[in-house]
Amino acid sequence: MGVGPFRYISAVYSWWAHKLLANRYTPVSMKQILPVLLVFFYINSMACDCYDVKNLQKTQKEQFEMSSLIFVGAVEQLNDDGTYCFKVIELLKGQLSDSLIHGKPLGYCYQTPRKWEYMWLIYANPNSDGTITIDECSLSRSFFFPYLSNEQAKVPPPAPLYTTSDKTMTMLESEANALEYKKRALDVLRAEIEQLRKWRDE
Repeated sequence: MGVGPFRYISAVYSWWAHKLLANRYTPVSMKQILPVLLVFFYINSMACDCYDVKNLQKTQKEQFEMSSLIFVGAVEQLNDDGTYCFKVIELLKGQLSDSLIHGKPLGYCYQTPRKWEYMWLIYANPNSDGTITIDECSLSRSFFFPYLSNEQAKVPPPAPLYTTSDKTMTMLESEANALEYKKRALDVLRAEIEQLRKWRDE
């Protein structure tokens, strides 16, 4: 559902492996192909088996009902051991006694905020100790990386290899394309938060 780091990297490596094996852009040797394939299989072995979101509205409703805590939060603290702390900006479901929520990773299938991912929409079910974990297969995602495994908010494709001598224009076109994908994903995120507000207030 959400697109965590392992699933995104896996998608990028799938694309690169396809291009190399197809020999579309440049002649390649087994020495070039083998490292790509090894990294691809290693990443896929760690990636989580999350299903694609076919019906986004249905999935949003299901996640709203299954999650006891939903909020928009700002990353307040990131620790070396992978633990983190959110400051709740808006509570969309559940009850809290404090505006700060602590979290911890529990393995490969859980996301850990990074320093450039400040604002998040979080769906969670608190652990017995009151902390949360961010399930990679949930709709939880950062405003910086708002993509889902859904056609409406999918991750932009990797930047193309340089196929012309005008590298400047190639990079500009790639950046513009990435911005279009991000805008669509942010529009989906905005609509989702508005819908969560409606369900909260019913």
